[in-house]
Amino acid sequence: MYVEMTDNLGTRRNQSNTYFITIVSAIYIAFSITLEKTLIALSINIVQASISLIGILVCLTWILNIRSYKILAKAKFDTIHDLEKQLPVGPYTREWEYVKKTKYTRITATEMGIPYLFMLPFLTLLILTLI
Repeated sequence: MYVEMTDNLGTRRNQSNTYFITIVSAIYIAFSITLEKTLIALSINIVQASISLIGILVCLTWILNIRSYKILAKAKFDTIHDLEKQLPVGPYTREWEYVKKTKYTRITATEMGIPYLFMLPFLTLLILTLI
């Protein structure tokens, strides 16, 4: 049952990432809509700067969320490894022994790059708006 809960953590993590991608995409759409409107230049800049800041904050929240899931997943796997010490066979421990022999890139390392990539255009747009 505990192993199943650990597997469910990955599902929740993926759902969380999908949620953040949806929010960031909506913010990009809002930003592009403001580019098309012919309002007073100052108010457009304020709106665009605000949207960029919101996008940056959402990306930073996303990064914190990924870090939290990383910590939670590590705690769950550490617990599984501790429980395996009491069993005749430790499949998760053996699996990690095999993985360590490869050029495995931790999923979190790859996953952390996504919010930074999404944040880059927001930073660029914020700087361009403020100039």
